[in-house]
Amino acid sequence: MKKFITYYAVKLSLLVIIAACSAIFAKLISSISAGGKSALIAQTAATAVFFFAFVYYIGTQIKAPPEVKDGTAGASYYILFTLKETSVYAIFLLPVTVYLYISPNVESAFDKILYYICLPHSFFMKLGAGAIVNFAAMVIVFAAISFTSHKAGVRRARRLAISSAAETESEVSEINDVKYDDISENDADNDTTKTTE
Repeated sequence: MKKFITYYAVKLSLLVIIAACSAIFAKLISSISAGGKSALIAQTAATAVFFFAFVYYIGTQIKAPPEVKDGTAGASYYILFTLKETSVYAIFLLPVTVYLYISPNVESAFDKILYYICLPHSFFMKLGAGAIVNFAAMVIVFAAISFTSHKAGVRRARRLAISSAAETESEVSEINDVKYDDISENDADNDTTKTTE
């Protein structure tokens, strides 16, 4: 149970940090973009891309169990991994969706902070969808990115492991060749000595 709580606490904290970085990015974009609905949609899309690019990168860095690196894990591993990761995002998205549904006036400094934090997760609402549809669509997007990023990370780790193993074999082979050459030279010297005697 403690491990379970720690996992969600760490993952949620990470999402909050990414959301904070996305909020800063959204604020920078808003300061240079023009007004209007199309500009707002473009701003929301840009911040969503920033957020999910961050999520994708982190997904590629997550370490996989040895059996996954060996290529013996089936689709069930990736499905369970994706469900676990997506459940964290769904928990994160719940209060965000409530805030977006309430749609408070962005007047106070606190409201502005919340607005920019929530902006990347309101893309489908900006397109005219309801809060529930937006919630479901964003969860699906996150699941797809989580799945693909982890698979990409596992493939990269496997390639590195194979490359490292090949380099090790090459080094061992070179060492053995050097030892063999030394032995051959010593044998040749011994034969010459015997002939001379």
